[in-house]
Amino acid sequence: MKENIFVVKAICVLTGLIILPACQPIQSEPLVSVPFVERVELVAADTGGGFNNGENAWGGHQTRIVRNRYGLFTAYTVSGTGTFSHESDFDREWRLAKRTGDNQWTVIAKGQSGREPVNLLTSPDGELYIIGWPNKAAYVWKLDDEGVVLEEYHVPGQWYLSDWPYGSAGTNENGDTVVLQSVDKNSPQSDDFRWSYYSAAEKKWYSHYLELSAEKRHCYTFLFPCGDGAVRWVSNRGVKWSEVGLCYPKGRFAYVFDSVGYWNIQDAKKKSAPEYLKIKQALQADCEWLYCSALGDAYVDTRGRMHILYKYQCDETQDQRTYRHAVVAEGRVVKDVEHAREIGELQRIIQDTKGRFYVISSRAKAIYPALCEDGTILGEPVPLDLGSYEAEYSGISLAVPRCGVRLADYVDCVFPSGGYKQWVYCRIRLRN
Repeated sequence: MKENIFVVKAICVLTGLIILPACQPIQSEPLVSVPFVERVELVAADTGGGFNNGENAWGGHQTRIVRNRYGLFTAYTVSGTGTFSHESDFDREWRLAKRTGDNQWTVIAKGQSGREPVNLLTSPDGELYIIGWPNKAAYVWKLDDEGVVLEEYHVPGQWYLSDWPYGSAGTNENGDTVVLQSVDKNSPQSDDFRWSYYSAAEKKWYSHYLELSAEKRHCYTFLFPCGDGAVRWVSNRGVKWSEVGLCYPKGRFAYVFDSVGYWNIQDAKKKSAPEYLKIKQALQADCEWLYCSALGDAYVDTRGRMHILYKYQCDETQDQRTYRHAVVAEGRVVKDVEHAREIGELQRIIQDTKGRFYVISSRAKAIYPALCEDGTILGEPVPLDLGSYEAEYSGISLAVPRCGVRLADYVDCVFPSGGYKQWVYCRIRLRN
């Protein structure tokens, strides 16, 4: 054990990884734990396949599963009936399912979701909140653990009515909640974020509008209310190539993801401009393809640091896609390291009750326990055994603090499978 700790310290020093916060090996527990998949269960067999037009596999930033004192719940969507729109793709319906026994999930509530997947949150007292965009506007359903709707209402805010809100939501252990919309320049409006903050103590919503003139439109946003009015989020710039002065590589996707941004709001109850930090930007050489996006994950750890898992590809990487882990503390990037390329895409990050980090990769079908206290050095992979199921685009979603869930020595997950038609649950035991 001492030799292993010495090796990790040597790696940190020789590679220059000791930047605030310092990379210290974990000494209170065995250096490498052995996580494993505890159970895998089918929640729903036919949710309507696909991922390009807002089905369950679309996105990855949404909150999809929660655990509270009353049990385990997940929200997914199914094909709609066209009640609000001439196209059922824009009028999907949500289902709220509760785990009622081993390999048994029961739908306890349903409603109209709009085109995109809904967000599911839980409050400190065990109530459930579903946030969707039926009829193009932000809407909340408040439910109890039996699926009874206690309250429903439109979220107060300066929303732009759209079937493509790129909606996000997040909460914290106090019940403070944020709902956010990303508006595309191709709409009649300029690029902007529109968002509303709910103060649980005051039982009051505060709405905001942030125009992204210099930064341009960002989307797929991870939201983190952090208490006392503080809010942070991580988002990805997604624009047409010409909008940011880039040459369009023939045959490529019309939109480019070239930059990852971080916003920090000190007090969402005031009309103050948030602090903006550019995490990384991919620069174009000639007319080459490039990519920089944090569609992997973002996570605020138990010490208040923001962790961002992002993909990075450009001339600097010899046109090879790389996978990186950035850590933000005190308003600056204090660590930015590259993980082994075998880790692949669709990563998620989580901690156990002792603060140890784990990176879970759907593409590599592996769980990587971290070897140091900030999670940036990963140990040997452990198989992510999902049985006959495979986590398809956009990978697994975790029950994490931004969903209102407390950390545990296991993590509950859901993911699309079976040609995007199935909704599957699994529990990963992180620490025995």
